[in-house]
Amino acid sequence: MCCFLGIITVVDAKYCEKYLNQKKKDNTINEATRQIAMSDVIIINKIDLVAEEELHQLKSRIRNINSYATFLETAQSKTNLNNILDLNAYDGKGKNSLEDLFKTRGYSKDNLHKIDEDVGTLTIECKGCMNKQLFDKAVQNILWDKNTKNSNGNVMEILRLKGLLSTSEDKRLVIQGVQELYDSFYTTPWEKTEDRINRIVFIGKNLERQILEDIIFKCVTDSPAS
Repeated sequence: MCCFLGIITVVDAKYCEKYLNQKKKDNTINEATRQIAMSDVIIINKIDLVAEEELHQLKSRIRNINSYATFLETAQSKTNLNNILDLNAYDGKGKNSLEDLFKTRGYSKDNLHKIDEDVGTLTIECKGCMNKQLFDKAVQNILWDKNTKNSNGNVMEILRLKGLLSTSEDKRLVIQGVQELYDSFYTTPWEKTEDRINRIVFIGKNLERQILEDIIFKCVTDSPAS
């Protein structure tokens, strides 16, 4: 049986930039940006209608919003169904899984004090045993109470949250959040020889690494990685 296990968004290669540039009167995130930020797979359609340089520019802009989505380029929406069925984006292993994405994309710890006022991706990594109860409470405070602010006093708006955690259990804990929705579940066992590292991805607006790291590190029983 085939099933969709992830969020797929189709964007128009010719007009996507126009929609991304739209400004809302209340200064909230426009729908095009919001949908891209929440996606696991982004299908860029109508690539036959744009020049190669335009396509490259669009892909760079989308990647700045969502660094961990998989890109598919199509004309007339034609693509191999194997690319979008059985994504397993929420599993610990497999195609488009968090573990696979972390291995292939890596992450950056640059700009620890940078405040990103546009929508972007921020990844936090640390070693140690994550206290699930403390982590759940911290995440719920960020997602639901919406009182986590950056140093400019702006609320950090999280559109998408995903990650792999090492807890007191022998299995990986997968976390997933889409706006106010949040869930977690255990998947595949940790290998005895691998480093049990916590990796959390935030996609949103007004993100500030140092503040989010301080919150996450307080949930770890051992000292975080430097």
